[in-house]
Amino acid sequence: MTAEWGTERPPRRSIALPALRRPATQPSAGVSAKPSSAEVAAAGRAAVTRAVEYRGGTVREVRNGRRTELLVQTPTGRRRVRVLTRRRGDWQTSIREGANPAPRANAVWAFVDLASGATRYYVAPEPWVVNDIRREHEDYLARNGGQRAVTKDSEHHGIKTARMECWLGRWDLLGLADPEDADAG
Repeated sequence: MTAEWGTERPPRRSIALPALRRPATQPSAGVSAKPSSAEVAAAGRAAVTRAVEYRGGTVREVRNGRRTELLVQTPTGRRRVRVLTRRRGDWQTSIREGANPAPRANAVWAFVDLASGATRYYVAPEPWVVNDIRREHEDYLARNGGQRAVTKDSEHHGIKTARMECWLGRWDLLGLADPEDADAG
């Protein structure tokens, strides 16, 4: 019995495929691998931990839902620190943060800038940050007819350095001072 061309399936054959190679984990010389957002976040928490310990505080990482925060102990008490880190561009968060009806009065946000050569820290009270996100988003919507200009359902919110300048180096909000400041007094 002859089958018409194309109506009969060829028999299945097992084919040995070469092993798939994974890309090298180490980049070639002169090329830097892009770290994941989790790695950037961990680097920011580590930087804040070093900065707090340098100023005489102690730090412990704690979970807050899906987020990892820092619990900072200083001579003036204990505070929660939320860390946002950037390597370039703006700090990234969500407009949902601006909808927080009860920001923690004793919590601060540490904005870590790894993009500017020397690490810079902007330490701001959580109630101020929440209000700033809400106000900036409301202003943005007012400029765009009550809705996002491009992606209508997006909850993304970028925070530019200019909005944070007044909080540069404000370790005093955690009850900490720069050791150089203490020596000068």
